[in-house]
Amino acid sequence: MPQKLALIVFPDEWINYSPSMLNSISVLNEQNYKVELLSFGRSAFNVSAINATHTQINIPFWCYKLLGKLKLYETLKYWILCTLLFVKRNNKYTTVIGVDNIGYAGARRFFKHALFFSLEIKKDVFFDKCLALGINYCIIQSAERYNFLFDDFTHKPIPLYVQNAPTLPLNFKVTAHEINSRTKQLIYWGNIANFYGIEPLIDALLLLPSEYTLTLRGIKNESYDTILRTKYQQLITINRLFINYNYVSQDELLNEMKKYYIGFVMFDFTKIKTTDYNCISSPSGKQFNYMAAGVPTIGQNIVGFAPIAQNSAGILLNEFNTTTIINAISTAETNYTSLAHNALQAANQYDFKTCFNRALNTFSLK
Repeated sequence: MPQKLALIVFPDEWINYSPSMLNSISVLNEQNYKVELLSFGRSAFNVSAINATHTQINIPFWCYKLLGKLKLYETLKYWILCTLLFVKRNNKYTTVIGVDNIGYAGARRFFKHALFFSLEIKKDVFFDKCLALGINYCIIQSAERYNFLFDDFTHKPIPLYVQNAPTLPLNFKVTAHEINSRTKQLIYWGNIANFYGIEPLIDALLLLPSEYTLTLRGIKNESYDTILRTKYQQLITINRLFINYNYVSQDELLNEMKKYYIGFVMFDFTKIKTTDYNCISSPSGKQFNYMAAGVPTIGQNIVGFAPIAQNSAGILLNEFNTTTIINAISTAETNYTSLAHNALQAANQYDFKTCFNRALNTFSLK
């Protein structure tokens, strides 16, 4: 069978921290595609070995800062992508995927049958370009996010729902013994920044018995790291708070995660506006990784975290503070085994490989 050719246009710098993109590339590889990837890069985001012909566009940090202040950085990225795509316009790609507004607007200029892959929902000038060029098929995480983007339009694209979930490895499992033998290691796995509501979680740890620990794993923010290490030095010293920035590959992630006790997903709505629908509807990949690892999850009662409640895989809170967090942990412990098994069962329906293949097959039959 001749090898097929796919092009992915990813208009941001964090390809290494976009599981949906990493999983897409892996699934395309399995489907006998040779993948070409266009993305941006900065030193803050290390690029792992990706099984694709990767063109990484490095824009100097000073340029990013200057154009960011002038609100011209995204315009620069768009025109750089258009230049590279113009060069590739005669290549015979079987599938072209434009990610988000800038990626799709660039790809659709030169490839009539490009597929819109929505990760961040935003109505801006680049979304207007997408609409003007035409969107026939849209991979998106949920009906709520699809409706937000397209409810006002008569000619809507066909939605292809793929959650920001992991691909379940064939040899991966979580046994009842592993669930029952977990120690009380709480986990927050994601971007460690002040707008994610991390400090109320640490403050709750201060009030919990000493056998509870909390691990923060994920992307480092230098200034916030200093704040956390200064403010909570005592918890770090007595080995109750752990901060780990080591990168974990998608292949290793679930085996690392399944050792933890309860996972957390949250935002700090004193720093993020509740009117930011992209934020409150964002189906954080953390919740699906926790599910796949059989880890019950505590989060806020917002649209993006609805799968937790829908699958009885954890507890959602109307208020996220030390008291409600401690009460939720206590409630989860009374029904811990059931929540863990519900999480494992829910993970099967969100399996990325199954959903992405279904979307790709639908798109291919257009």
